[in-house]
Amino acid sequence: MKKTLRRAAGASALGILFTLAAVPGIAQAATTKCAYDGSDRACATNNNDYTSSQQVCDNEDDGRKVTAWFILSDGTQTYYSDSYGGGCKTATNSKRVAWFVMAEDGGPDTPAVFMY
Repeated sequence: MKKTLRRAAGASALGILFTLAAVPGIAQAATTKCAYDGSDRACATNNNDYTSSQQVCDNEDDGRKVTAWFILSDGTQTYYSDSYGGGCKTATNSKRVAWFVMAEDGGPDTPAVFMY
């Protein structure tokens, strides 16, 4: 009897968890993804309020700047570049990022990073 009650309670709790996850209006965590080329990086964060933030960082003192191209949810493209020594370049947008790539001057693009 105890075993049956434990299983029923577990199933009920699991059902409530799945129901709450599907209810609109419950906050979900922001999504951040990054691409790397050695120590250089580009990151995008899609926020809960449908905005986004982007960052590109040239972390190697090799004389080649890093550029990242961000494709937004409405299809527009924006890009940012960073040169070593000046800190990271950051920006925000009123739309989410759909995907992005980055490259160091003279180097190949990283594989595309899809945010969805």
